Amino acid sequence: MTIIQMETQSAVLVDDCRYPTEIHSSLRTAVPMNESLVEFNSIAWDNFAPGAREKRVTRDNTSLRLLEFSPPFVEHDWCVKSHAGYVVDGRFSVQFRDRKESFVAGEGILLRGGDSNAHKAIVDQLVVLFLVETHVDG
Repeated sequence: MTIIQMETQSAVLVDDCRYPTEIHSSLRTAVPMNESLVEFNSIAWDNFAPGAREKRVTRDNTSLRLLEFSPPFVEHDWCVKSHAGYVVDGRFSVQFRDRKESFVAGEGILLRGGDSNAHKAIVDQLVVLFLVETHVDG
């Protein structure tokens, strides 16, 4: 355990987590500072396919994903998972079995899951997406 002095308060560093030295008197437990913060800038990119990389954080049953797709990315298989998110930068299209929809920076994405909503991403330029995914056990 290391005590560090920060600009505005002292903190205890335990297993690389910062805890304020002020402890709530009724609980007598330290509360992690910024326990809800996801620092994408400190996460390394994971290149999971040609032209595709991501930064992913999973807590409990929810994942936050920052994704970048660019040519030569090609989604060969139909995806049947649902997706919810936001186009941070760029544009891309989603090919469904019966139609194609396009999305640009500033727009939200709500793709339903299941075989009847199977889809593939079509990428012809760099696109940055932020997705929120909930995982259901069982």
